[in-house]
Amino acid sequence: MAAKKPPTVRELARQLNLSPATISNVINERRGRVGEATRQRVLQALEQANYQRGGRTRSGPAVEGRSPLTPAQRRSVGFLGVNVYNALSNEWFHGNLSAAADGCVRHHYALSLLLMDAWDPQYCRFMLDDYGLGGALVVANTHHPVIQMLRERQIPTILLDCYEIGDQYNVVHLDNTGGSVAAVKYLLDLGHRRIGFIGGLAEASSAVYRQQGYLQALQIAGVVPEADWMHNGHFTEFGGQSAVKILLQRSPDLTALFCASDDMAIGAVRGLEELGYRIPEDVSVVGFDGTRKGQTMRKPLTSVSVDPYQVGQTACEMLIHLMESRQRQINKVQVDVSLMVGATSGPPRSEA
Repeated sequence: MAAKKPPTVRELARQLNLSPATISNVINERRGRVGEATRQRVLQALEQANYQRGGRTRSGPAVEGRSPLTPAQRRSVGFLGVNVYNALSNEWFHGNLSAAADGCVRHHYALSLLLMDAWDPQYCRFMLDDYGLGGALVVANTHHPVIQMLRERQIPTILLDCYEIGDQYNVVHLDNTGGSVAAVKYLLDLGHRRIGFIGGLAEASSAVYRQQGYLQALQIAGVVPEADWMHNGHFTEFGGQSAVKILLQRSPDLTALFCASDDMAIGAVRGLEELGYRIPEDVSVVGFDGTRKGQTMRKPLTSVSVDPYQVGQTACEMLIHLMESRQRQINKVQVDVSLMVGATSGPPRSEA
C-alpha cells in the first residue's frame, strides 16, 4: 500500500484553521513572526503528518509546502522559456529544446515545456508545487522571479546562456564576448575603423557581453568608438532595419556594422538596400548566431556561428547528473563559437 502523501501548506492551514503564511513561516523557521504556542501546534501537526521540513530528502525537496516528489516526478525535467521571442520558430530556443528532449529520452526522463510570454507566478507555482518537477532547464536571466522560485524549492536548475559572476547558479553559456571580439577584429583586419554596433535587449546577458566584445576589440586596436556608432535593435529584424537608418543618419561615414544577432543583421541588410547602399562594397555587415535564414540569403551573411544543440545537450547532461547525484555543486561551462565568413563583408570602400 502506497504511503500517504504529506499535506501541502494550504491543506495543513485548513486543518489547523491558520493562514498558509503562518504554516510557511514555521516550516522555514522564520522566528518572531509566529507565537510560540502556535508554532508548537504547527510543529506537532507536521510531525504527525511525517512532513519533511527543509533540505532534500530521499523523496526530494519539501520547501514552502511542496510535498515530497513521487518517483515519477523525480524523473521529470521542466524546460522553462521566459519571454523568449518567437520561441517555437527561434533557432536558438529550438536547438536547446531538441537537445534537452534527446537527453531526456536517452536517460529515461520526462520533459515538460513551459513557455511564458508573460510572467504568471500562479501558473508557475502550480507547475513547481502541484505538478512537481525534479529539475529545470531555464532560458531566463538570474533576476527573473522564476529563478527565485526554483531556489526556494531547492530544485536543481541549469541556466542556458545566462551569465552570473558569482557561485549561485549552474550555467552553460556561449563565448559571447570572445565571438564578438573575433567578429570585430576580423572587420578591423580588413581595414575598417568606423564600425557601428546594433545591440540587443539591455536585460539580456548575451546582448551585454556581445557589446562588451565589440568595445573590447576596438580598444585593443586603439579605436575610440563614438556614442553615435551604437543603437539598440531589440534582437528583431525590424529593429535592425530601423537601427541602421538611424546610425547612418547620425554617422554616414560608417563602413561596417556588427550586429548582436542575425535577425538584426538581416534587418540591417534590408535597411541598407532600401537606402541604396551596396553590400559589402559600401558597408559590410556581420551578425551573430549563424542562423539558417542568414545563410540562405541572396548573399550569405558573415556571422559568428553558434551551436544551440551543444548548449542544450551540455545543460541537460549536467542537470541529470545533479538530479541523480543529489549534489549541490556549481558549474559554469562555456561553449565555443566560431566566425563564419560569408558574402556580406569585405574591405572598406575607401580601400576597395
